[in-house]
Amino acid sequence: MNLIEKILTKAITEKVRTAAVLTISDHMESTHSVDALINKSTSNSILVMKRRSNSFKHGFTVFDGFNNKKYIAKPDFLSFGRPCIRLYNIENDEIGKVGLTSNAGMGTYTISLDGKVLGTVTRKVSLKMKLELNLNGWHMDGDFLYDNITVTDINGNQIMKSNKAFSASRESYVIQMTNRQHEIICLLLVMAVEIILHGNE
Repeated sequence: MNLIEKILTKAITEKVRTAAVLTISDHMESTHSVDALINKSTSNSILVMKRRSNSFKHGFTVFDGFNNKKYIAKPDFLSFGRPCIRLYNIENDEIGKVGLTSNAGMGTYTISLDGKVLGTVTRKVSLKMKLELNLNGWHMDGDFLYDNITVTDINGNQIMKSNKAFSASRESYVIQMTNRQHEIICLLLVMAVEIILHGNE
């Protein structure tokens, strides 16, 4: 191998190594962990909604930012074509639910708290998943599969954001809120996305 070939080989090797490092770095930046999201958060209130198993039908356990158990979210075992997910406190009292109430279009899901209807989420016909929120004048936006969600009020102020994360090989959501009073409503919104995506599978 002559000098020019050695120089070219070294340059190519360096470029491959640099590309590999950048790829790993990009992967680390785009891979969310529960701890990383909590540590970076500046929100006043945080909830972590952890899937109880690899199956949606087993529901979620919800913890605060200090890993204290606060709520349980469980889909109905029998839905009869009307999937529903319910929210319970740690005493196992039902405090809210999200359920399919209309099959028109791609479906409308009603959000209820303490037996009172708060609003609805409607899945719109679109190449990209699109959800229309009808609640307090709020707006919901998300990425392609709504793994990452942002909710803003009528003035564009952020109410919450939710990011899908991974913990012990199970899906979790880190929910960050600007106002602790919105905690349960924000949790119900994330539950709404889950029931829309998975039904009672």
